[in-house]
Amino acid sequence: MVLQKILNKLTDREKLLTEISDFKLELLTVAKGRDDVVKELAEIKRLVNKLQTEKQKLISQMKRDKEKINELEEVLKLSSIDHKRLLDVEQLYRSRFGNVIANKVDQEINAWDADKSFFDHIEKIKGNPFNEQQVQAIRYNMDKNL
Repeated sequence: MVLQKILNKLTDREKLLTEISDFKLELLTVAKGRDDVVKELAEIKRLVNKLQTEKQKLISQMKRDKEKINELEEVLKLSSIDHKRLLDVEQLYRSRFGNVIANKVDQEINAWDADKSFFDHIEKIKGNPFNEQQVQAIRYNMDKNL
């Protein structure tokens, strides 16, 4: 026992045991920190995988959108050609026959028309109102146009 005490004093056993316990504590702290880093790394890997799948989805969506844009550009090109052709046809028509004049006369029967009673009487007999062409035909001025 005495020899043990002397040996312990010579080797500084108490100091070494204290250092060992400090190193064990430090090792536990480092191990806990390592575990936290491993968990964070696993989370980051999961997020990276999620982002990669999202990236792949977006790339495929972008390819579909580019294809759709190309299709629409082709339709636009064809429509532009058709539009130009129609403009040429219209120009040819105008050069041969002149401008088209829209001569739309409102032939609706209203309360101030002199022939309103006639139309009302015939509608009672017929059961249906007159359409615009029928009103125009009845009101056609034959004296002027025959």
